[in-house]
Amino acid sequence: MCGETGVTSALSQCALMWKEMPTWLAQGKVLEYVVTLSHSNGTVEVVNVSTSEPGGLCVCQEKRCRFTPSLRGVSGVDVSVYNSQGATKPAPLALPTSGLQVPELSFTVNLDILSLNVSWSLPPQPIENMHEYVVQYKQVGLPPTQGFDWIKVHQNHTSIILRGDFENHTAYNVSLFAVFINSSCLLASAISYSLHGLPPKVTEFKVQHISDSNVTLSWQHNSLTQTKGLILCYQLVLNNFTVVYK
Repeated sequence: MCGETGVTSALSQCALMWKEMPTWLAQGKVLEYVVTLSHSNGTVEVVNVSTSEPGGLCVCQEKRCRFTPSLRGVSGVDVSVYNSQGATKPAPLALPTSGLQVPELSFTVNLDILSLNVSWSLPPQPIENMHEYVVQYKQVGLPPTQGFDWIKVHQNHTSIILRGDFENHTAYNVSLFAVFINSSCLLASAISYSLHGLPPKVTEFKVQHISDSNVTLSWQHNSLTQTKGLILCYQLVLNNFTVVYK
């Protein structure tokens, strides 16, 4: 079987990603990947993907491969590995689906420089036809194949610990997915930091309007790559009078 697979972004603009199969599991040098794209009109497209072709549609970095074909009208994807002896069994990719009725879950993320601890509550009623969970994290601001990983979790489990070298004062987007036979959907997500630092200086602070009884202020909201931790609130001070804005 192929390594675990994942999808980023909306389907029409997404990239296919999978983990490189280690040599011991591939039983030899991996020569190429074969991606089978099944279209909703019934046609099937088979693409031979070379990981060594410069400037190709497939880029492999940090033991992860990112393939960027056109997925418009695609209803199913399978990935196989080829070596000198043949091919592995195709691994199906659960494509993201919107519009599914999913329950609200309690979702908690605790992150430090060595581990990511994720936990969630079981839904009041079992999610029909769900096969497993997938927990994914992505370092905000990096290219798609960097600072990115995911792991499968049994459907009866409600927590997972991911090991890694997480950077201090850096935002990570952590997501929980439900995976079905041929589709997946987002259940919950959260932004977390491995270590919180002092926030940056507020920029573009302006007085938009002022009158005898009120004043309208504005400022530039810092992006996640600029902040060094989760911003809880803004504190405004006027003539020793403090207002907290959340």
